[in-house]
Amino acid sequence: MSADPARGVDRGSSKVGLTCGILAKVKLPRGLRQTPCGAIADGVIAWRQGDAAVGLEHFSGIDFGTEQLYLGAMLLDAGRPEDALRALEKFDRQTIRWLSFCAWGAGEAAYLRAVALERLGRRAEALELASEQLRVWERADPGVPQSGGCASWPAG
Repeated sequence: MSADPARGVDRGSSKVGLTCGILAKVKLPRGLRQTPCGAIADGVIAWRQGDAAVGLEHFSGIDFGTEQLYLGAMLLDAGRPEDALRALEKFDRQTIRWLSFCAWGAGEAAYLRAVALERLGRRAEALELASEQLRVWERADPGVPQSGGCASWPAG
């Protein structure tokens, strides 16, 4: 996935973006909208349609941990890298506690944290984090579709 810090996060080529694209096309079952999962889905749909502010409103009061990945991406799009970094760090803590449930987003979260660090002027930290994640991806099974997500990351 690539992102230009001046343009926002590229939602189309990432796991977050792919999930958002799927959610935007799905009609949620009756009653689901009143649940936290429904609010998350509505928030992701609004964000995917280009309105990060509305997406963020839908996330108000939700504290599962897994939604923090989407929240971090939305906050980056809204120009709030410090808040995004906090959300993504919270997602990482949840990943450690609930690895089997949250591992799907670990690579994406690392990338988004690197973007947030870059936007905060912490380039050395961003490069270190991205390099570490690229080392992990080098060992990934190339037969797994999700392992291709970092192939387009810029080197160095």
